[in-house]
Amino acid sequence: SVEISLDASGTVAVHVKGCAICPGNEILKKSGKAGYCPICHIVKFAAHKTIKLNIELTEIMRPGPIDECRLKYKTA
Repeated sequence: SVEISLDASGTVAVHVKGCAICPGNEILKKSGKAGYCPICHIVKFAAHKTIKLNIELTEIMRPGPIDECRLKYKTA
């Protein structure tokens, strides 16, 4: 599931739960390879394409299990 919010200061917050990509990234990291999260880029692309909003990723937090993260963006 994904929750998205935009506050008055221009901060966009995305909370992802149940991600299927994160566990695969953990396997890659354990074997010495780099992981990659396309969700970070998809959010930026979608904001620009749908509502013409330019945003920059400012923070990635992983508070819970491997398949959960919180992404924060700031309007550019």
